[in-house]
Order: sequence, then C-alpha cells, then structure tokens
Amino acid sequence: MKTFSFTPQNVTSAFLCAMATVFLLAVGPGGYTTITRFKFAAMLTLCGLYFVAMVVAFFLQKEKFSWPKFTMIHWLVIVFWGFCAVSTVASPYCPDTIIGFHRYEGLLTISCYVLTFLLVSFYGEPKPWLLKVFAVAMLLFCFLCFLQFLGRNPFTLYPEGLNYYDGNDAYRYEFLGTIGNVGLVAAVLSLAAMVFAVAAVRCRGKQRILYGLTFLAVVAVAAYSKVAAAYVAIFGGLLFLLPLAMVRDRKKKIILLLMIVCVLVAGFLFLFLVDLRDGLFHEVHVLLHGGWDDDFGTGRLFIWRNVMAIVPERPLLGGGPDTLGQRLTAEFQRYDEEKGVLYRASIDTAHNEYLNILVNEGALALGAYLAALILSFVAFVKKNPANPAAAICGGGVLGYSIQAFFGLRMCITSPFFWLAWALLLAAFRVLPQEEK
Repeated sequence: MKTFSFTPQNVTSAFLCAMATVFLLAVGPGGYTTITRFKFAAMLTLCGLYFVAMVVAFFLQKEKFSWPKFTMIHWLVIVFWGFCAVSTVASPYCPDTIIGFHRYEGLLTISCYVLTFLLVSFYGEPKPWLLKVFAVAMLLFCFLCFLQFLGRNPFTLYPEGLNYYDGNDAYRYEFLGTIGNVGLVAAVLSLAAMVFAVAAVRCRGKQRILYGLTFLAVVAVAAYSKVAAAYVAIFGGLLFLLPLAMVRDRKKKIILLLMIVCVLVAGFLFLFLVDLRDGLFHEVHVLLHGGWDDDFGTGRLFIWRNVMAIVPERPLLGGGPDTLGQRLTAEFQRYDEEKGVLYRASIDTAHNEYLNILVNEGALALGAYLAALILSFVAFVKKNPANPAAAICGGGVLGYSIQAFFGLRMCITSPFFWLAWALLLAAFRVLPQEEK
C-alpha cells in the first residue's frame, strides 16, 4: 500500500478531492437559511488549510525550490487580482470591500480564487481518479435533487414542513441540492454537464458508463429545475464541444462546424419570422425585431439596464468588490402569473458575471479577466485534440463561462470554475497521453 507523500502535487490532489466532495456536498445545520455563510466559511477553511499545507510541503521537499513557469494567462490573472485590490482600496466603501456587503465576494474571496488558481495550475494534475470522485459526488448531488423533486425534505434543508415546491411562496426563492438558489445550481450543472459529456466520449473502458450516467443525471436535474441559463449553457456548450473536443479528425471538425453554423442561422431565421407567443423564444423574437421589455429573461434586462446606468460613475475601477447593492437603488419586480403574486427584491448582483466585474471591480479588471479567458480558449482549441484532459477541463470552463452571462458570481459555485480553469492549464503543462 502506497503511503501519502507530503509533496505539493499530492497536497493539491487532496485539496481538489476535498473541494469535489466535502465542499460540494456539505451543508450546515441551518440548512438553506445559513447556506451562504456556511459555504463561505467552508471555502475559507479548505483554502486556508491548503495554503498552509503547501507551505509545509515546500519546506519538506528534498529538491531545491524553483519558481514555476508563468504563462501570459497567469500574468493576466495576477493583473486581474491587482486591479481588484486597487478597486478595493480606492472604493468609498472600503474596508467593507475586503469581505463584501451581500454575497461575501470581497477581495478576500477573490484572493482565494486567484491563489488556488495559480497553485493548482502549477502543481495540480488532472488525474482520472479525481474525475471519478467528482462523478460520484455529482451523482449523490443529483440523487438528493431528485428526492427534493419528489417533495421530500432530506436533512431538513427546507424549513420544517416545507419542500421544493414552496419556493417563492412560503419562503423566498427556490432552493435545491447542497448549493441553494437554483440559479447557482445551474452554474455547477452547466460545468458538470460539459465535463462528463466530453469524458463519456474521450475516455475509454467501463468508466465511460459512469460518466455517461452522470451526464444524463445532471441534464435531468437541469431540465426539471427549469433554469434557462442551464439550458443555454448545456445546449450551446455541446454545440461548440462537438467539433472542438469530441471529434479529432480535421475534416469532420470542419464539416461539423459548417453544420452548426447552418443550424444556428436557420434557428435565428425561424425565430425572426415566427413568434411562438410565450417563453424564451418569444422574447428572442421580440428582441430580433428591436423590441424590448424589462421582464425579459426573468427580469435580467431590467437589471442589466440599471446596472449599466451606474457603470460610468466609476468606469475604470468600479465601486469596489461586492458593492453593487450599496450603489443601486432600483428594485427588481417579477409577476408570477401562475400564483398571481408580484415579487420585489433589491438588486445586489448584476446577474451577469462579466457585467458584475465591470460594475464592481471596473473595466481594467474585466479586460484582464477576459483576455486570460480568451487566451485559454485559444490554447484549448489548439491542444485538446491530443489531450483528453484538456478537452474535459476545457469543456467545464466553457459550460460555466456560457451560463455566466446570466449567472451569479458567488463563493458557493465560483471555486469550481476557477479549479476547472486551473486544471485546464495544468493539462497543457503535463500533456497526458491519450492512453492515460
């Protein structure tokens, strides 16, 4: 039996395993009423233990320490953190910008994202056993969601006597699984769906069955939870991944790309000419004809319009991390026709991660962040045909990045994106062979 060797690589693998299991599945004794605070504390605890363990591992290693090789992507992420730090200090709301006002998305949380990203990208290895662990954890997560869809209340996550279907009625919002708000659940589902879709195609042997079943379970939860962001991310992600990550023959890639372009053009033409009268497709039809309604996108257009209105106040450095709720006075309203209820809520997030960075950390931080993502995507396109690990991790990054146009940046779900992104860079570094 192998003994655990206290090396930076093994410590990083242990941290990734803990994040894929403990952080994903653990919920505090207060259930959904305290889940944000609990997950924030869990993230700080796991990241803090990881950082301390890495320092110890560096001291214990026999070979002389040498600085890892920084790529342009690493430097851009560091620049992103630097602008976030300047935004934090320059904000009129400092020092509250260190922790954050509403969602614990202050500089402390951003620093955890960036430092774990750097360490995992340098010392992480996208090992097959980690993928299996994540698959089992996601199956357990989906099983809990299915129980909640059946009206059960395992672990008393909902208030006593209530269940999933009391959301937006007996209590505010809809909650699901071990993550909470269904909008946040969509972020993890979008990432996981793409990871296991690619894994089911690119991996070999019986493990493909595990990954295929996990993909189907994730898609089923996404479908039943009815979050449009997850629909768009999974559908759009699969469209991109078919030619980019699932097919390796160059001619077949080109043919698939042309077919996808034709399907998209035909789809937009259909939506332009035909009004389906209800739902997302009706909203797209109206938008294509130059129409506009603040209720579109479950009120996101209203939120985006109001957020964009305050961006010019502090365009370069933003108002400071997690300060949108302090700067925006507009109130979001949504009428539920089925229940005949008008819901009101204050706006403390842009419901678009990129816009959220722009308004909180500023255009300089957003520019560095987008540049790092674009360079990663270019490298992903170039290197994934011979690198299944890069294809799998890149699929997760792509799925999350698509839903981020409609999603929330929070410490409950964002760590999964930063770790997938870091493992994508690690896959570029180690370049595992197809047989592995």
